[in-house]
Amino acid sequence: MNSPDPGELEIEMALADGHIHPERGKVNFSDSMIDAKTGSVGLRAEVANAANTLLPGQFVRVHLIGVERPNAVLVPQRAVQQGAKGKFVFVVGADSKAEARPVEVGDWLGQDWVIESGLKAGDRVVVDGTAKVQPGGPVAIGEPGASGASGSSSAPSGAAPAGAASSGDTKQDGGKPSGN
Repeated sequence: MNSPDPGELEIEMALADGHIHPERGKVNFSDSMIDAKTGSVGLRAEVANAANTLLPGQFVRVHLIGVERPNAVLVPQRAVQQGAKGKFVFVVGADSKAEARPVEVGDWLGQDWVIESGLKAGDRVVVDGTAKVQPGGPVAIGEPGASGASGSSSAPSGAAPAGAASSGDTKQDGGKPSGN
């Protein structure tokens, strides 16, 4: 993760109704300790409030601007399953058969999970029809975003390659995740 000095970070605030506050703020303090219970670091930012739209005690969601995760692998949340041994995704092998692969997830970015380990760019992950997938079973590869788009009715479809850019795909992203 690439992170500039705290004084160079900006914040953007989403209000409870979903609207973005028109003015960005600047981080002016970073705690030196990580909270062992939550794994978080305290930050403070100063934000202009010329229109008096912010009130004391008001709930807002803060997004950090300036932190980058180069080559982050993203997977739609619906592709990540929970099993007895933790989170996993179904990956389609060269033989078009499904394989359950354990993954370690990080933060959410929009509708996607940031995958910390277990996948690499180019892996084909089953996104749709995961309830029908069995390890070692056949998987029909459909077009990204087209549920049930191709092949046999007995084989689940909806695998997406890592690195693809359209919505609903597994993708590799050098973007700037927000601190949701």
